[in-house]
Amino acid sequence: MNSNSFLNPKLDINKLAANFAENNFVVIDNYLKPEFIGRLYSEFANSSKTLWATALRDHSSEDFYGERSKLKASKNADALFKAKYKLKLKKLLKECQNFSGKGVYSFAYERTSTKKLADTAIESEFKNFLVSEGNFSFLSSVVGQQLTNLVDSYMSKFSSGHFVSVRQDNIKAKVHFILNLTPEWLPQWGGMFHLCSKDFISGVNLMPAKFNTLIIVKNLDKFRSSPYFISHVAPEVEKQKMFYNAYFI
Repeated sequence: MNSNSFLNPKLDINKLAANFAENNFVVIDNYLKPEFIGRLYSEFANSSKTLWATALRDHSSEDFYGERSKLKASKNADALFKAKYKLKLKKLLKECQNFSGKGVYSFAYERTSTKKLADTAIESEFKNFLVSEGNFSFLSSVVGQQLTNLVDSYMSKFSSGHFVSVRQDNIKAKVHFILNLTPEWLPQWGGMFHLCSKDFISGVNLMPAKFNTLIIVKNLDKFRSSPYFISHVAPEVEKQKMFYNAYFI
């Protein structure tokens, strides 16, 4: 399948462009064709655990965005190592949750890097689609300015207890691209993307969690994203909320 053909051809570009111009963000239902988004979700949901790393706020660092990144234990690791690894992660997650409860910026979730998103055919196809002429043309028409480059992209995954406090990403880009990749996700489970006002507190827009819904947000300026947060995923939730995140310039 030609990567240009992954895009849903029934999208109303003029209506989407008007919404983006008015609000500085737009929600796009059914961004990709059903047959492709289904394959994409299946591949990511069943990808090797070793492709993912747990990202946690490093509260011992003076850097506001200081991060601990814990790679998954190899499937060949012995049982004792896996047990110690699991206990360590649990302790660090609890630390992040405690700081968040006190109003201190924190985060805990799983992510994968751009370099690791080319291990399967579907992942390579999606990366090719993102930088295809058809997708650049579509995105540029919606946001009202020419986009020419994919700056960064990665998958993020939120399990029970995971979250991201209100933050801005320091990245040189024009728009933030967030694609919902979990079918049948219930809002009461948490893991919801919230877009905040410039001052972080005077207004919050709750973004939908519907599968195959794309959210495009205008960057606050050329070096910072608009403020956002991901709400805590509730205890005992067995499913995982997945997003594909990208920045374009």
